[in-house]
Amino acid sequence: MLFNAQQGKANLRRKLSKKLSLRLILIVPFLLQICLAVGLTGWLSLKNGQKAVKDVAKQLSSEVTERIAQNLITFLDTPHQINQVNAAAIRQGQLNIRNLAQLQRQFWEQIHIFKTVAAITIGNEQNEFLGVENRDRRELVVMRSDLATDYSLLTYSASTSGDPLDLRAIDRNYDPRMRPWYRAAAQSGRPTWSQIFPQFTTQDLTIAAVQPFYNKDGKLEAVLSTSLYLLQVGEFLRSLKIGQTGQSFIIEPNGFIVATSTEEKPFLSDLRTIDRLQASNSSNPLTQSTARFLARNFTDLDRIRASESLVFDFDGKAQYVQVQPLRDSKGLDWLIVVVLPEDDFMEQIHTNTRTTILLCLCALAIAIILGVITSHWITQPIFGLIAA
Repeated sequence: MLFNAQQGKANLRRKLSKKLSLRLILIVPFLLQICLAVGLTGWLSLKNGQKAVKDVAKQLSSEVTERIAQNLITFLDTPHQINQVNAAAIRQGQLNIRNLAQLQRQFWEQIHIFKTVAAITIGNEQNEFLGVENRDRRELVVMRSDLATDYSLLTYSASTSGDPLDLRAIDRNYDPRMRPWYRAAAQSGRPTWSQIFPQFTTQDLTIAAVQPFYNKDGKLEAVLSTSLYLLQVGEFLRSLKIGQTGQSFIIEPNGFIVATSTEEKPFLSDLRTIDRLQASNSSNPLTQSTARFLARNFTDLDRIRASESLVFDFDGKAQYVQVQPLRDSKGLDWLIVVVLPEDDFMEQIHTNTRTTILLCLCALAIAIILGVITSHWITQPIFGLIAA
């Protein structure tokens, strides 16, 4: 009797073991296939999303830099065109270099037509100077220096017709020939750009399109200048929508900021001096980090001759950088930089990834339940037959 009981227990254990093994054989491969398919689908979804982000970020930054370049070309062509018009009028005898009143009327009309221009001026070898300036883009002033003013620069507010009204400022011993824009034209001998310099009266950073005028004997008689405020370039950059938190700025190959889309000014100033700001010393962390990354990646920024797409980490997050040179035949040499944080694009990707993972887990749970039910449905008749 004891032997039969032990034998019965052994048979029962064998039956249960076979039953468990058969169910595992039916369920496990099925679940492994489901897990593999679900995992592979989720992984491919994430990778494709990341690749799409990189492609979109590169395309967007490239389009933004191209748009900036095209607008700057138009913006920067205008002052040279004004100089060419005035030089042609002088050659044809329509304007007289020594007739400051006549030049004033001409410049007054032009500065009303070309709203982006900061100032239109002329200086000659006789130490005479005449200029019309759109000061702070709020009011027009007339500036004059000649023998009648004892070669002091007098700045007047002007009437609607351009006639001088109230004397606003007197700057003694003004010599236009010593100014950066005059020297740039005299040294170049052709239409060119001046270095970026502080405007004489307002101390705002300015760049001037300059053109020397020579007489028939090839002797320099005067220099025509039309200048632009760099803050206007910054305002244009701020008007652009670059992702959610993207930035753009323009630098020279020496690293000095020309303009930026942030509220930061491209110079440091006190009551007496004004110093240009290096991008690597910017108070904006992203601008500073981008500039330092470019300095490390390119030992000389002047070597950047074509558009470059780069990626670097800032605070542990990827930043997509597009750098495009902006050069012209008149000596302009700037670099347009656009920075796009990966997070601006990855938020939706992360949301889709979480949704994909959740759906995969739901699919896996459903597969497990269906696998158990299916295995039970298959094995129950078999075990019934074995029991019979």
